[in-house]
Amino acid sequence: MIRQSATAMVSALTMLLLAGILPCVGNAADIIQGRAHYENHCRNCHGDDGRGVVAGAPDFSRGQGLMKSDAALVSALRSTKGGMPSFQGILRDQQLLDVAAYLRTLQR
Repeated sequence: MIRQSATAMVSALTMLLLAGILPCVGNAADIIQGRAHYENHCRNCHGDDGRGVVAGAPDFSRGQGLMKSDAALVSALRSTKGGMPSFQGILRDQQLLDVAAYLRTLQR
């Protein structure tokens, strides 16, 4: 019974990974790379310190928008919301995980 449950869970996770719903796991996020991607793609709207430069941008220094799982953050970075552009096709999942890890370092 336990073996069947574990097999079903692995099968479900594999399907989610293949569908692109969950990011690939196994590689730790790289904060240095995340900072580089943030500076190239995010800084103009979110500022050097993550406090937000444009109206409606979350204040990452206060943790706004960061109380999510890594998978939820990656999904948010992939999609368009309000003035936020989609990074689908611009940054790979690992790069988005790197950005999410860097964003968490901005909390004070």
